Amino acid sequence: MRDGERCRDPSSLAHGIQVYMAAWCNRGSEAHNKDRPMRSVQGSPWERPTDGHVKVNCDAAFDPHTNSGCWGCILRDSDGDVVTARRGRLEALLEPLHGEIQGVQAAIDEGVGQVIIETDATAVLQAVYSDAYDLSAMATLVAELRNLLYLNFVSWRVQQRPRSCNRVALAHELAALGSLCYLDAEPILVSIPSCIQSVIAEGSASFE
Repeated sequence: MRDGERCRDPSSLAHGIQVYMAAWCNRGSEAHNKDRPMRSVQGSPWERPTDGHVKVNCDAAFDPHTNSGCWGCILRDSDGDVVTARRGRLEALLEPLHGEIQGVQAAIDEGVGQVIIETDATAVLQAVYSDAYDLSAMATLVAELRNLLYLNFVSWRVQQRPRSCNRVALAHELAALGSLCYLDAEPILVSIPSCIQSVIAEGSASFE
C-alpha cells in the first residue's frame, strides 16, 4: 500500500503466509543439500513439465558497463503449449538475476499455481536454496525472488539445465528480441514470430 500497490485481501495474505512457512520449513534441508538441486543434464533437450505444472525458461543479457540489458521468457505447460512469451529491455539492471525475476513474475501474472523454473545459472540456485548471497550486493534481488516464489505458488522448484536448453526452449531468442525493444514496450508478445512458432511445432511433434 505504501508503494501505491493494491492491498491484498486477508484470505490471500493468509494463504501466502502458509505457503511461505511451508517452504521455509523445508528450506533447511534444501540448504543442507544445496549442491544436489543443481542438476545439469548436458546436451538434453527441453522436456515437458509434469501435469499441472508450468515450466518457465528465462534468459537475460547484462552489460555491466551500462547497467542495462535485455531478457526473454517463455512459459509452457505439460502439453508443450505456450502459456505466454515475453521479452523486454531494462535499465538500472544490477545482475542477470533480474531476468529470472521477470520469468517468475510472468508466471504470477498468468495465475500459475505450480511452477518449475529452469535456469542455466548456478548462482540462481545458490541464491534460492542457500544463504550464499544473503550478504552480497545481490541480497535485495535474492530476497525479492524468494518472496515471489514463497508467496505466490502452491508448489515450485528451481532446476539447472545447460545453456543449450534455453536455446531449445527459445528463451535465448526472446531475449534477443528484447534487445530490440523500446524501454517502455509492452513485454507480452500477442503473436509469436513465425521462426519461433516453427521450432515449437517441431519440438511438440517429438512429444507425440
